[in-house]
Amino acid sequence: MEGKLAIAIRRYREADAQDVSAIVRRGEKDADSRAFGRRRMEEVCYYSNRLLISDDEQQTHMYVLTLHDPDDMGREKIEACGAIAMKEDLGGTGEITGIAVTPAFQRLGLGRMMMDVLEQDARERHLKKIVLRAAAAAFGFYEILGFHSSVGERYEPVCGYCRMEKEIS
Repeated sequence: MEGKLAIAIRRYREADAQDVSAIVRRGEKDADSRAFGRRRMEEVCYYSNRLLISDDEQQTHMYVLTLHDPDDMGREKIEACGAIAMKEDLGGTGEITGIAVTPAFQRLGLGRMMMDVLEQDARERHLKKIVLRAAAAAFGFYEILGFHSSVGERYEPVCGYCRMEKEIS
């Protein structure tokens, strides 16, 4: 008899670094492969991974979404990740970074679940606004969640991203 997968979202642990790095790297390459060359994407991934994997408890809260398969002795497998950093220079603003879901589990609601946790984290820290950089392919996803392009921002093919924001209460 097949068991159901159990989903959990928890804070990032040091032991998660390799899995999280692979998910973020894959997500960035998939999102930007048409816009950038391979060398540029390797540089972006290196920078992003160093930033994400150094989870500063005071400023950045990183989360992972795990699936537990009862048919596989309940082993935990990380399938999504995301982080929110408090931006002191932006006064009461949180910046979401490294949001990624493995391809096999995209379009199943896991990204939305991760975004809900990140938004709740921002509320608990009394932040007023959340900002993020969205690739063109993700605009619709973030708009459904209430994000909009920042004033004066538009998608630029040169950089591949657009800054989006959302007021929270």
